Order: sequence, then structure tokens, then C-alpha cells
Amino acid sequence: MATIKDIAKRAQVSVGTVSHVLNSRDELVKPEKRERVLLAMRELRYRPSALTSGSFGKQSMAIGVVIKHLGRHPIVQHPYFAYVLDGVLAAATLKGYMVSVLIEESWDDARSSVRKRLDGRFDGFLVIAQSEKTDLTEIFVERSFPWVTVGGSYQSEFGNVDVDNSAGGYLATQHLLSLGHRRVAYVGGNADALSTSQRKEGYLRAHYDQGLAPSPDLIRSGFYGQQSGFNLTDELLSMPTTERPTALVCGNDFIAFGAMEAASAAGLTIPGDLSIVGFDGIPDSEHSKPALTTICQPMQLIGERAALELISLCAGEIVPRNTLLAPELVVRNSTCPFKVST
Repeated sequence: MATIKDIAKRAQVSVGTVSHVLNSRDELVKPEKRERVLLAMRELRYRPSALTSGSFGKQSMAIGVVIKHLGRHPIVQHPYFAYVLDGVLAAATLKGYMVSVLIEESWDDARSSVRKRLDGRFDGFLVIAQSEKTDLTEIFVERSFPWVTVGGSYQSEFGNVDVDNSAGGYLATQHLLSLGHRRVAYVGGNADALSTSQRKEGYLRAHYDQGLAPSPDLIRSGFYGQQSGFNLTDELLSMPTTERPTALVCGNDFIAFGAMEAASAAGLTIPGDLSIVGFDGIPDSEHSKPALTTICQPMQLIGERAALELISLCAGEIVPRNTLLAPELVVRNSTCPFKVST
């Protein structure tokens, strides 16, 4: 097992310089020396010792989970995050690992927070629903530190576990097209979320496979919330009758609930005037009025798989891999065949 003395010797720097790099005191280290230290760490596969361990090199038996704060909504009350975390905790407990959840105000804060914690207190990190514009990869790569994303890129060199969002968007859209709808809108979530673009890709692919091209005016994105669903659907329903959509593919169930409210406010019936499909399959989708047709994803299983993947990486048992779990279309009462106006 490499020590900081080995790192210092390989990088041709002092032990103090290595310590500065390990503790992110970059202002005290010249850039070229920092790069030599990081290279030496990667070459020697150096991992910091656990802070609470009595001997060097032992695992801490703890993992960190990084999540961006949701604003007004507590993480534990959000169905997606709650179920994913439940899966993470179940798998980690089974393997004898402790879990610490780091809820950060922004992804920039997360970068700073994670960098400070690469000191041995965690064996690895799970990053949940990282923004497309934020990349923590550099931090983990430069330290050769195990990490797995939930909802990360499908084509990446690190571990990722997620539902197949593109397949889910395809299933939702294909369902509506099979019912005869041709003006099908996509009401997406946060523009910088990977899931938004992935689900839209499935929506577009379903159209192209039928030889159809949806109007750009029918494609909208806002954020993953009920108010956004209301506002975007209200905009779509204000279009001329011959142009407005007869069906919606919504980025998640909360957006779909907002779309239902907007349709009701416009005097439209669901599904008679407007068919709606959600995404996620949260418990409330079964009890909405009408019950929501939705794309269910195995949220708890995603958390379990991600935690087990990370723990195996920490133990050096596997190489990073991408795991996509299959979505399921659950048909309820919010969709019906297109009816030609008479």
C-alpha cells in the first residue's frame, strides 16, 4: 500500500507538498507540482487512510451520497429521491456500510464539499441527478477515487445506474401515437438535466419511427415541478385549436399533475379532450383524478444497484460500468384514443 512518502518520492516533491494537495490547499502548491503529485497518486493507486482508523489503509466502511438541494421541497419528502435513498440505505446496511448524505445548495458547492472529503472518511461517493452542466468527474479521476452516478451519462467511463430514460420517453410517446394522436407535445423538466434530453430523445425517436416529425412548437421544457407543468401546458392550450396538442408526454408525474390542472382550468376533460402520460410512477399517480397513465421506473432498485456497484468498486472487485434498468408503461385512465371533432 502506497504512503504519502512514496507519493512524494515518485513526484519528486516534499511530504508537505503532498499533504497540501491531499487537503486541497492548492494556493500553497505550484500547478506543475500539483500535477506531478496527482499523477503519482494515480500511478501508485494511492487512497487516503480512514480518519477514524487506527492503521493506515483500512476502509472506512462509509459512502457519501451527494444531492443538490431542491429548494422549497425537503429531499426526504420527494418521492424519487426518497425511494432511491431507501434503496441505497438498504443495500449499504446489508454490506455493513454507513451512509452520509451531503445535501448542497448548488453543484458548485458540491464540488467544493466533495474535494474536502476525499480524505479517507468515505470509501467512495454516489452522485444523484447531477446537472448536465456540472461535472464532478475531474475531482474523482485526479484522485483515483471510486464514484458512481445515478442519472449520469450513458456513455461515460465511470459507473452509472439509471432507468433507460430514452426507452421510457419512447414508450410514452408510442402509446399515444398508437391511440391515434398526432399532435403529441413533450413537456420536459429542467433543461440542464440529463433525463430531460434523454426522455425527449425517446419522444422524437418514436415519432421518426412512424415517419412523423413533431412541430418544434410542441416541445417545451421548464423544471420538474407541478407549477411548471401548469404553466407550460397553459401555453400549449392557448394555441389555435387546430394546432394545439391532443396529448402530452410529461417529463415526470408532477409535471403531469400540473398539466391536469391546466386542462381543467381551460375547461377540457381528461382524457376526452387531452390525453396525458407522466413519468416516474410515484404513488400519487395511482390516486390522481383521473388515475395517471405513467412510465414507472424502479427507483428503489436503482438506489440498491448503485450502492452495490459503488461498494464493489471500493473493494476493487469490478470495473466501472453503466447499468440501465427497463421502464414500464402503466396504462390507467388519463389516456384514450384520439377522437375526431365533428
